[in-house]
Amino acid sequence: MWYDYLQDVEDGKVHIDGKVHIDVKSSEVVVTLESVLQFITGSISIPLFGFDTAPSITFSHSAEDTLPTANTCDLSIRLPTSITDVGTFSSRMTFDIFNAVGFGQI
Repeated sequence: MWYDYLQDVEDGKVHIDGKVHIDVKSSEVVVTLESVLQFITGSISIPLFGFDTAPSITFSHSAEDTLPTANTCDLSIRLPTSITDVGTFSSRMTFDIFNAVGFGQI
């Protein structure tokens, strides 16, 4: 599901509502790869000499974990395995990305 989500983001198909749309109007807010990177690392771009540590993905097998979470200090994202529906995963991932905005703003 993670790979499918990133592919849909790269193709510009994921709206702020978390749903995948084939035809996106230019005025609509879509998830970008930069917003995914910022959610995981706190940065909207990869530093010139790279990150000090490599970003990582871990998986939570707990039934209570229903939202993806990120830790910008250690550049990691934790994905719940309890979500088995691609649409639900997309909605929850997008919700998290747009509700985490502002962490790095001064």
